[in-house]
Amino acid sequence: AVQGVPAAVWQLDRSGRLVWANGAYLKAVEAPTLAAACAGAASIDPVAEADGRAATAGQGSIKTRTVTVAGQRRVWRIIHTPLPDGATGLAFDITEEVEGLDSARREVAAHVETLNILTDAVALFDARRRLRMANSAFAALWGIDPAILDERPTLSEVIDILRARDLLPHEKDITGWKERQLAAYGEAGPLPDEMWPLPGGQILRVAKKRLPDGGLLI
Repeated sequence: AVQGVPAAVWQLDRSGRLVWANGAYLKAVEAPTLAAACAGAASIDPVAEADGRAATAGQGSIKTRTVTVAGQRRVWRIIHTPLPDGATGLAFDITEEVEGLDSARREVAAHVETLNILTDAVALFDARRRLRMANSAFAALWGIDPAILDERPTLSEVIDILRARDLLPHEKDITGWKERQLAAYGEAGPLPDEMWPLPGGQILRVAKKRLPDGGLLI
């Protein structure tokens, strides 16, 4: 079964020498056969070789590194686990995952840069009700430290922060009001704009829009 998995799997003896590996490992180290790989003590790279020796001494490791596989630079997560008679290694390619995260981060940064041009306060919450991004006007409107927003609070937590600072409309049933705000995620149909009279005398027009990915734009 191990031979068929896409992850590279290998085993080292007590001295740190390669004694077994699956096909994915042989391909990664460009060895034609297991015998050739063992005879040449083939390893992914010097760092993996050192980590393997450390694992045989009882020091396991989990590392994410860029390695060269078949002439291509790839991002691998490499795990070494100590065993009574040596150590075992596991490595799998996470290049697409990392590139996807980097792309998402760049996309978010571009959206934030665009939103920061707006004078309207804008906050975007994801499908789990956690803040995905907020522009500078949103932080300025409520006087919230941007560092707090960087922690990605939930919509419920943002409401609690504003309530604690007496920045929300004075409602007799504040719990029911909060529940209505959170219900915007699950309600069907359009979301009407709301007028929020704030304790400081301001009146806000609050517009909400559901997003195709289950998020909410406010």
